[in-house]
Amino acid sequence: MSGEAGSSGLNGTLNGRVNGAGNGAGNRALSGSAASIAAPAAAEPPAQPVFAASLPVGRIEGRLALAQTVRLALQCAAREAWPTLILSDANFQHWPLGERAVVDALQTWARRGRHMLVMAREYDTLERLHPRFVTWRRTWAHRLDCRQCRQADPLELPSVLWSPHWFMLQLDRDHAVAIAGTDEERINALRLRVDEWWLRSTPGFPASVLGL
Repeated sequence: MSGEAGSSGLNGTLNGRVNGAGNGAGNRALSGSAASIAAPAAAEPPAQPVFAASLPVGRIEGRLALAQTVRLALQCAAREAWPTLILSDANFQHWPLGERAVVDALQTWARRGRHMLVMAREYDTLERLHPRFVTWRRTWAHRLDCRQCRQADPLELPSVLWSPHWFMLQLDRDHAVAIAGTDEERINALRLRVDEWWLRSTPGFPASVLGL
């Protein structure tokens, strides 16, 4: 009897240890599973849009290349809805602003509620060579601020197409050499330079002519 009792007690002790170990392992496995379900993997941050990726950067040479760069930039501005554009030149003589495709791009850009600053030494040349742009300017007068620097040296007034994402700056107008890029520091420095000239300018290129 005592042997049977001892055997029974030993079996009970062993069974308790085995069952306890099994239950503990099972509980830990369930807890681990629950934790993995309750804590989903952190979501990746949304990808930031990349602006002006299709536009040239670096040195640009020749009037044809400069004109093509202006076309591409204005089409990109319309496609990507750039919030601000600055066009500055002594007279815009060699800019393709009168082309139908360029004006169409500007039309698309303007419909999205954007703002443009235009600055020149004189606008007579632009009005004579780019009548489509003149018509567009009058239609979208509420989107544009136009200024004139009558006393500026034509070679000192910046010849630039500027946006918060990309810029093109002419370095040598006689030989049609420019530089373009997306460097933020250069973009900010160029905006400050344009703003200095803007403060020295007066209103120009009115949307309507008195008497008409």
